[in-house]
Amino acid sequence: MFKIKNYHFCFPYLDLGTEEHLQTFAKNCEGLIDICSFYVESKNTFGLKKGKINFLNQEEFLAHSIELSEKKVKQIVFLQSPYVEHYPEWFRAQLTRRLTAYLGYYLPLVEYESGQFAGELVNNAQYLLISSKFELHKLKVYGLTKKSILTGSSILHEIRSKNVLQKNKKSEITLLWAPHWNQIRQQTTTGFSRWDQVVKPLLDFMIENKHNKLIIRPHPIMTAAMDYVLSGKTKPVANKEVQDTVKLLKENSNLISLKTLINLNNVKFTTNSLYFDVTNSDALITDGGSIIGFWAATGKPICVFHDEDSPDYNNDGLAILKQTLIVKNAKEVLDFLNNCLLKQEINQELIEISRNVHPTFESSPSRIFILSLYNNNLVIRFARKFLTRFIK
Repeated sequence: MFKIKNYHFCFPYLDLGTEEHLQTFAKNCEGLIDICSFYVESKNTFGLKKGKINFLNQEEFLAHSIELSEKKVKQIVFLQSPYVEHYPEWFRAQLTRRLTAYLGYYLPLVEYESGQFAGELVNNAQYLLISSKFELHKLKVYGLTKKSILTGSSILHEIRSKNVLQKNKKSEITLLWAPHWNQIRQQTTTGFSRWDQVVKPLLDFMIENKHNKLIIRPHPIMTAAMDYVLSGKTKPVANKEVQDTVKLLKENSNLISLKTLINLNNVKFTTNSLYFDVTNSDALITDGGSIIGFWAATGKPICVFHDEDSPDYNNDGLAILKQTLIVKNAKEVLDFLNNCLLKQEINQELIEISRNVHPTFESSPSRIFILSLYNNNLVIRFARKFLTRFIK
């Protein structure tokens, strides 16, 4: 596939912990189309070239846009977040004058419409790159079907591109713990977070099995809250969700167990990409979130802490959960951990359900989207040529 020259993709960076979705998509665009990325130097871009333009600087961004306009190149700005409050006010105003694309930052497994489908940025975007049939249905409800393209998830495409099937039983395993952040959901019901029910059995297991490893990969909001509490920070937190999570962490009696756990030699917080953690870990323990969808593609053992007070999943989420081990107390968590040492089986049915719920294709989402732009250009050129001949 040759390079398309009359488009330019811009990938603004937001320090939210969700940038890997955009990074993976951008990385797979290189060589197919001109791109630029606005990434700070200190961040790991997981293979994507670091950008030189600071999009938080209004002058730099506008100068870059004017330069593209003068060259008659179409600029498409990719949105990392669907929430307007995550962007500077001046930047939001600029988006109304530019082509924008949104490709999501997670796999929707719950009925959460306000953030994914009903927001201003999503409604105003010219291109919606989606990863599931559930999203297609919801976009139809909101009248956004014409702007949507089923490309699949870039991270999921990479996970499936790697052979992660474990053929030989391991004597030492790497566990992945992915705790969610919200203990209170919409101020009325209990959220997903059950870290305090999981931490004690995890601590007991890791002390007993020193040769095994535990990687902790919290939800981005939980990561910020844990970092704040465990490092002893005192400066006020600006983000409301992080503020609430910090308060709940400090008030929880199991915080001592969490501090003990992270100080073990065989336990560490992740410094790697989601792709790396999913493909290099042997079993997952979580209480919710789209990591369940990414992990399902591997078919490896997974336990989900989900009790009567946990939020409901949508049909996609329920289909996946039926193939996982649902646990509701500390004993069941410990039983799962011990069983991981004995059984390391791949669930082929879970892999097939994953493919049905979150399809990916031979081509990457980046290539699919770029090809759609190319085909659209051909149609426009043909129409112009035909009309010109017809008028003459």
